[in-house]
Amino acid sequence: MESQPVIQLEGIRKTYLMGPTHVNALKEATISIARGEMVAIMGPSGSGKSTLLNIVGCLDGPTGGRYILDGINVSQMSKDDLARVRNEKIGFIFQGFNLLSRATALDNVKLPLLYADQQVVADMDRKAMESLSWVGLGGHSHHLPSQLSGGQQQRVAIARALINNPSIILADEPTGALDTRTSTEVVDIIQKLNIEKNITVVMVTHEPIIAQYCRRIIRFRDGRVQDDQEITRPRSAAEDLKSMPVEVEE
Repeated sequence: MESQPVIQLEGIRKTYLMGPTHVNALKEATISIARGEMVAIMGPSGSGKSTLLNIVGCLDGPTGGRYILDGINVSQMSKDDLARVRNEKIGFIFQGFNLLSRATALDNVKLPLLYADQQVVADMDRKAMESLSWVGLGGHSHHLPSQLSGGQQQRVAIARALINNPSIILADEPTGALDTRTSTEVVDIIQKLNIEKNITVVMVTHEPIIAQYCRRIIRFRDGRVQDDQEITRPRSAAEDLKSMPVEVEE
């Protein structure tokens, strides 16, 4: 693993104005994540973890502090510049899958490429099929989300996150809507992305067992980092799947 951090947050603050009240969602948060790490973010509701993920994903900017992403200070970038950086470097996975209900799996995966240059757009069917095949859904490219199980929908969402060859994957409760085996299958894919493609993974989860698949667990409380724990021997989702009963998806 490289020592150079790909994500560096220095004294990050985020304040929201809600009527006459100022809400301090993040208070002087300082975190460094090296390239190739797989990190879990935990904490109670309102602790600041979702706000942190939005800032790391360039979906929002901090009120104060510095955010260095892959050597670039993105703290004060314009929305257009943030969108460009986001599209080039970051893939997103969400609890609710966020798939278009009337679009096929293939078309859902292609969505991020609509903002890419014309050379990439011309080749997007091939790239989308490669991504679907990587998550084991090459034979489901023309299925609508309603024709897929929850686990298959999340795999489509992972394929979509992969389409731009991101260096970072941000996952917001990616197993929150799934049963135990399906959750483990999804984490298995995420672990393989981390290990085989050296993609940095930052995952928000409220499930302690899911966090144990990561190499670090950072806990937030009241907008601050409460604890930063290294996991010397993370769980292996592939190994855990071997002892679970197999359920055949239709």
